[in-house]
Amino acid sequence: MTVGKWARMALVVAALVAAAGCDPSPETDRVGMTVTKDGSLVARLVLCDDERVEAIRLLHPHGDIVNDEDDKVLWEVRASRPATTPDRIEVGTTPPEFRERAALGEQPAESAPLVLVVKTNQASAMVVDFQPRLLTPGKTYSQGRAVPDSKWEASACR
Repeated sequence: MTVGKWARMALVVAALVAAAGCDPSPETDRVGMTVTKDGSLVARLVLCDDERVEAIRLLHPHGDIVNDEDDKVLWEVRASRPATTPDRIEVGTTPPEFRERAALGEQPAESAPLVLVVKTNQASAMVVDFQPRLLTPGKTYSQGRAVPDSKWEASACR
């Protein structure tokens, strides 16, 4: 194949990927954490058009495996039915059409290792691990880096 044919093929593949819409496979890149000026933890989500959140859990992990029976559940909500989910959810609150399964007692310690796990109808576990002390208002933390809120969604969909 000539270089021109390879270039045209690459353009066709890129157009097909773009036309297909959101790719739910980069699960870890589509969830992040930020904090409000008053210190409330906020989960940020990037969902595909037909994707719906089924459950969100904030965990204090124990052991090597995350999201297993020895982790302490600090907060959990589950969708009561498939619903549109906001792209920002304050930890400790219950979004419309969700029910709380575990109430957040108090804000976790600043240095506590935490994990947010989001289950959707397309992803079994979108995960972000963080410590509250690493969060800054106006920036979303995901995969070990903080990105300005205004640029995070674009970077999550890269």
